[in-house]
Amino acid sequence: MQTLKLGVYLPQKSHENDHGSIHTPLSNRMPNQEIRSLLELLSNSGKFELIEIANLNDLIIINETVFYKDTVLNDLDVFFWYGEVGRDNGTYSLDVLKALSHTTKVVPNPYSFEVGLDKYISHILLKRMGVSVPELVLLSSSNVHLAKPILDE
Repeated sequence: MQTLKLGVYLPQKSHENDHGSIHTPLSNRMPNQEIRSLLELLSNSGKFELIEIANLNDLIIINETVFYKDTVLNDLDVFFWYGEVGRDNGTYSLDVLKALSHTTKVVPNPYSFEVGLDKYISHILLKRMGVSVPELVLLSSSNVHLAKPILDE
């Protein structure tokens, strides 16, 4: 039986009582013992060649190739991640996941994750798909006064 090359990013909490912030997406709320048990099951199954990533900032992109130490992650069959990543556009952890997703199945898809973080893009995509959504007004916080004429209608 052929083994699947599986990369995982399942960061463990530095303190077991750290439950993550409710304001951060995919904060790893899994107890450390559950993470260790899952990784042990995967390692001992004989079905996976497991590459564990402790920190996405340790990954390096050279052209279109994503490296972790001496390992080319683009050669993985699947990369699974469940952990806190930056929410801003251009955040390195999200960029490295997107770069990897061009050649490797990344779960969850970082592009879909990014869309879910952007209220405007989510709104537009839902509307295009025929989902009933309320009207949306988007303006800069420095120009809130521009909303008055629109809201007066």
